[in-house]
Amino acid sequence: MVKDALINQYETSQDYQNSLLERQLTATLTGIATANDFAKEIQAVTKDQVVEVAQGLSKCVEYVLTGED
Repeated sequence: MVKDALINQYETSQDYQNSLLERQLTATLTGIATANDFAKEIQAVTKDQVVEVAQGLSKCVEYVLTGED
């Protein structure tokens, strides 16, 4: 569901001129220029990759939520 939501949000942004900067930033950061490529790359993300990134963010999120180190 999350992958589908990300893809849908990206594709929907194609309809709005004011999201041009966001689309360009996404293309620059990811190296993905088209909506089809974006969808393929998002679908290719694995659970293990998400877990790896989440583990790196846990301390940051913990601090923001609790105010503790």
